[in-house]
Amino acid sequence: MDKSGREPNPLITVAEAGGFTPGLLGTVLARVARSAPKEISRREIAAGWPGTARPVDRRPILQPTVSKAVRQLAKYGLLAEGTRQKQGRNWVRHLRLGGGFVTATAHVMQKRSQPTGVTTLLCDIGGTRILAERTRMFTDSEASWELLARTIHQHVHLLTESDSTKSLFGVGVEVGAPTIGGVVTPITEATGTTGFSADLGGMLRRLFDHDPIPGTPSLAIVVENDVSCLTSLVYRDLGYRSTDLAVVAILDEGVGGGLIMDGLLRRGRSGRAMEVGHLIVDLPPGWRDDEPDTAHQRLVRTRWARLAEPVKCRCGLLGHVDAFSTPSSIRRDLGRHHEDDELPWTSLAAAVAATDAPHSSSVFACAGAAFGRGLAHVCNVADPGELVLFVPEGLVPPVPEPFAEFITCAEHELEESFAVRGRPSTTYQWRPLPPTRDALARLFGRAAAVRVLDTIIEQALQLDDDLDQLAS
Repeated sequence: MDKSGREPNPLITVAEAGGFTPGLLGTVLARVARSAPKEISRREIAAGWPGTARPVDRRPILQPTVSKAVRQLAKYGLLAEGTRQKQGRNWVRHLRLGGGFVTATAHVMQKRSQPTGVTTLLCDIGGTRILAERTRMFTDSEASWELLARTIHQHVHLLTESDSTKSLFGVGVEVGAPTIGGVVTPITEATGTTGFSADLGGMLRRLFDHDPIPGTPSLAIVVENDVSCLTSLVYRDLGYRSTDLAVVAILDEGVGGGLIMDGLLRRGRSGRAMEVGHLIVDLPPGWRDDEPDTAHQRLVRTRWARLAEPVKCRCGLLGHVDAFSTPSSIRRDLGRHHEDDELPWTSLAAAVAATDAPHSSSVFACAGAAFGRGLAHVCNVADPGELVLFVPEGLVPPVPEPFAEFITCAEHELEESFAVRGRPSTTYQWRPLPPTRDALARLFGRAAAVRVLDTIIEQALQLDDDLDQLAS
């Protein structure tokens, strides 16, 4: 906290230095970032996009006000003049995100409730380019959240020392666990759904306060769930075209989700919103016992015959999506253990090659049905306009058998759900996760940079709202 009791925020510092309201600078910066890495004109910034999905884009701003805000942001390197382009009869300079600031992000690798390593990256503030990176893996005996915080702090110092001309905008850390207010609560079988907590944000704040980055008086620190970060990146890449978006990703040990509602990321009270992997899927949403014995019912019973042998989720409860649909669960059902040096998809493909075809098809059908039922629950509750599904590269359609069984069963359960059946309201698309650990770290690192930028802008806008309420 700063002297005013606020979270440190470089945008608020820049605004107050020039006598601007933080919300104005945040709005201008958000509209330039919306187009990144493309450039945008002052006229477009001023007009905004009335009726669009994001609240920050809706309200027009007077063009002279925009010009003043641009000068202040450019003075500190947050914006820069771009190319000259013709606008009507005149030639004007367009704008782009500036190079005066960089963002440090950390992709945390985990096994169960403990961090096993971290890749720290230096990105431009828009998360479009990666400038440098460092990785450290932890041994089982040394792994801890305290060591993770110290490693990130050390990495950020080393990465920023290579270019002292740029200031540090913020530090973003994405973790594969629920987070709220910088506190991480990994889910384990021993602790169930409550989990122990690690105040990773607090650890990092103390380290950076004690040993700060030179020239960075207001360092924002954001600790966020990995798929929530990915959701922010997807939302930006989709052009903020929908007010409601759900993103679901199948990672090795868990199925996670992120949710945009009314143009804003939603985390829930304790950061556990969209824990898709812990939805119970023993029966499909909308199932009715009094229906006649249809082909659909027989198909569902066949796919879900293994429910007679309940499988425990890593949280200790039965019948969750994670118990069936993750690569680690599929490997278990195929009778193969995962080696630490193997990538999830590599070991999954090897397990299929060593298993007879009927059994493989049954396993993938069950995994797909469980995943589809989880998605059906998401659509029934949130009714998103768009649904983006990240899965291992080898599961993105079109794929051969038995992998195709996963997609067929997942899509069937999703399309039969109450919210989707017979309605064109929710569209969905499959996307591949990167096939290597390094590429995965870079994807999530870029996503964390977008989340840092969004968080800093949201805090600036919220401060304006708070001041307006005090004045009214």
